[in-house]
This record gives sequence, C-alpha cells and structure tokens, in this order.
Amino acid sequence: MSAAAAQRIGSSRAAALRFALRGLFRKPLTLAVSALCTGAVVAAAVLIGTAAWRTWPPERPAWAVPSALVFAARNERLADLDAMRSDLRQAGPVVAVEFVGRDAARAALVARKSLADSGLNDLQPNPLPNAFIVRFDPAATPAAIEAAVAAMRAHKGVTAVAYEPGTARKLAALTHFATRAGTLLGLTLLAALVAGFSLIADLWPRVALRLDPEELRVFQILGMEPAALRRPYVYAGAISMAVAGGFAAAIVVWAGARLAPVVAELATEYSLRWADAPTPLAFAWLLCPVGGLLGAAVASQATRSALRRAGGAG
Repeated sequence: MSAAAAQRIGSSRAAALRFALRGLFRKPLTLAVSALCTGAVVAAAVLIGTAAWRTWPPERPAWAVPSALVFAARNERLADLDAMRSDLRQAGPVVAVEFVGRDAARAALVARKSLADSGLNDLQPNPLPNAFIVRFDPAATPAAIEAAVAAMRAHKGVTAVAYEPGTARKLAALTHFATRAGTLLGLTLLAALVAGFSLIADLWPRVALRLDPEELRVFQILGMEPAALRRPYVYAGAISMAVAGGFAAAIVVWAGARLAPVVAELATEYSLRWADAPTPLAFAWLLCPVGGLLGAAVASQATRSALRRAGGAG
C-alpha cells in the first residue's frame, strides 16, 4: 500500500469505511459463518437467561409435595377439629394443614360432571367425613414422613389416614434425580457458553477483523496516527458484530415464538412456574445496535493489542 493510500484511509472516514468493507466482504462466506456462529452463541445465552428468569424462583408444584389425607371422626365438634388441626401441624415435618369440611367436599364432588346425577347432594345427613390435607416438607426423608403418618393414625380423633409411602419414595427419588440432572445440565450449558464466547474472542479478531500485526506495522511506518489506524478496524468490528447481533435477534425471535407456547402449555399441564415473558422478543432487535457498539469497542482494544505485539505504541 502506498503512502498516499494510507494517508487517505487515515484522513477520511469514508475511505476507512470502504477499506473495512473490502476487508469484510473479501470472503463473504467466512463473514457469514463467523457472524452466524457468534449470533447463535449470543442467542443461546439470551434464550437460556430468559427461560431462567421466567422460571425463577423455582416453585415445587402441589402434586410434587408429599401429602396425606386425614379423615376425622364424624362427631367431632368445631373446637375439636381446630385442636386436631393444631395437633396435626405439630406432627413431624408438616408444613401445612388444610381443612376440607364435609359440605365443601360434597359440593366439589357434585360439581364433577360424572357425579352430577348421582344424587349425592340429596343425601341427608351428608355421609362424607371432615378431612384434612396435610402437606409435608419436601426436604424431609420418607422415613420421617412415615413416622409422622403413624403418629397421626394414633390420634384419638382420626379415623383413617390415606397415604401412599411407595409413591412418596418414588417422588423423593425422582426429585433427587431431577435436582442432580438439572444442576449438571445447567453447568454443562454454562461451560458450553463460556467455551463459545472464549472461542469467539480468540478467533473473531483474526477471522472477522483480519488483524495482521505486520499490516498494522506498515500503516504505522507510513505515518498513520494511532486513532486513524484503528478506525477501519473499529468500523469492521462494528459491522461484523452488528450482523451477528441481527442473526442473534432473528434466532431469538424465531425460537421464542415457537418454543414459548409449547413450554407454557407444559408448565400449565404440570403446574410449574412460567412467568409472562419480559417482552424479550420486542427488544431482541436491540442486539443489533448493541452488538455494533460492543464490536467497535472490542475491535479498538484488539487493534491496540496487535499494535503492541507489532512493536507499536497503540
């Protein structure tokens, strides 16, 4: 490159932009692959972060909490039922006791279509007993829960306790496995994202910016000022990362529009927490200008480092 060409690039922003565009589109396929890979990593981070936000704080659904149904004697008075509720609340790893009166239980049964014509509502007196739904601490061991259930069965006002120890043990094992598997999956995803960003940070200056310390050294010898020397590479970094941000935004919008309804349906079906979207789809396209600004900043720093390696003063 002649000194006059270097002078034009250094003195004219338009010339610096043309130089950057020529460098970027010298190999358009390489630029597209680099931007797409960068956008995919960024989109994965955005989608995972959004999913974590929508499920936080994690809440255990009611069906996953070990529970027992305690039936009270029919002749128990209201005061006796209150006392029984207090006693049940003190039994081992109990976290909640919900009273279900016989009238409320009958109304709930009659409300079902299959029992609407059963005549249950006309039976006098109400044949159903008063009951308590006792929920246990999910962190409690199955043995501790079974001991609490045995104590409930021994209560003088209790006629029966419905509890499935086998189901509770299976649920405890499943919860333990899900916790371990979720932790492992989260760490694996985090490691993959860190590796992806590290690879991008290492390859991007060479692939997208085409930083060549020798070329920078030649520019410096030809008299370009450090700020003017960095300008075309800053432009190239801004453009390439803006393109990557556009790819990331497209992936987020596409994946979010298709996955969110499916995940929301699963969350509703299994009573899992799934908060309303924090409008990430509407703001996804901000990834494009944000990527451009980030690319300009990183390109400026990468050029300084390349100049130092070439023996310059950045």
